[in-house]
Amino acid sequence: MTVGIIAANNIRYSPYIFFYTNLMDEIGVEYELIYPNRMNIEDSYAGTSYIIPWNKKVNTVFAYYDFTRKAKEIIQKKRYDLLIVLTTNNAVYMAHWLKRSYNKRYILDIRDYTHENISIYYSLEKVAVRNSLLNVISSIKFKEFLPSGEYVVCHNTSGNKDLYAPKLKHNSTLTIGYIGKGSYLEQCKKICDKVCVDRRFIFAFYGLRTVPDSLKSYEKYDNIRFNGIFSPEEKETIILNTDILFNVYGNGIPLLDYALSNKLYDAFIYGKPILTSPNTFMSEMAGPFAFDMDFTSDSFLDDLYNWYNELNEQDLMLYAQEKYKQILDEGKHAEQSIRQAILQSLN
Repeated sequence: MTVGIIAANNIRYSPYIFFYTNLMDEIGVEYELIYPNRMNIEDSYAGTSYIIPWNKKVNTVFAYYDFTRKAKEIIQKKRYDLLIVLTTNNAVYMAHWLKRSYNKRYILDIRDYTHENISIYYSLEKVAVRNSLLNVISSIKFKEFLPSGEYVVCHNTSGNKDLYAPKLKHNSTLTIGYIGKGSYLEQCKKICDKVCVDRRFIFAFYGLRTVPDSLKSYEKYDNIRFNGIFSPEEKETIILNTDILFNVYGNGIPLLDYALSNKLYDAFIYGKPILTSPNTFMSEMAGPFAFDMDFTSDSFLDDLYNWYNELNEQDLMLYAQEKYKQILDEGKHAEQSIRQAILQSLN
């Protein structure tokens, strides 16, 4: 038996590929990977893969059509026993073909809100969801915008890690840590506007290759620090040296309201309070770890500092243990369902 995995981006930008490859390694199932070279880079991957050039000269709509057309040609030639289709974009473009050629022989993995507000996209997504063997989502709230169907929740975290006990720095200088590649800079700028004249805080950026133009004026302040890019091995040390994690991504659209960021799991594992946007599932799940940033209030830094100093380490630890167990339990259930689906396809 051989499983075909169809990704929607380069390997380095599709880390959930390895959730499936690790699982199939465990149960002794062979697999091959098909993905587009969207970033025009060379990925390091030892297994069998088929790399399809991404057509940047056309609109993304047509580029996806071109990619999935070529992917189907490879699949038809290889005659895979089962497909794992990563992201709804791939599933939507292949929906009727999947129904016809791989009915109940593919697993659909959904990690984000995409274009469910577009009726034709939603209709095709419904076809893909209803004819799959299994549908996997990374947040239970995705059911709010997805077609009705059976779903299992597989969070964007793996492994049972020991939780660090929260160590709060009451009445001290607090470091807010931005760990990312340059998104949500408008919210960062609003925080910088306040932090640059407030010695109670340090705002440290990790992951920016260069300082964005919108933030260049803050380079002169010693409590706003741009640390450049970092290796994956450095991430844990960065988080441990941070007091509050940045996760102010905004709200008001399904993409932001229902998703769960990796920062949620980092907050629980490392015992770190986290900045969130109000009325989001991130804020709800983070519970006492979450401080909702209200940029309409001039006193949001005062409010943050006072909130932090009232936190209780024991309360945070108990909450983290409860929620992390829930996350792991959901992940185990999803893993068992996926394992059974793959083994079922052997028969």
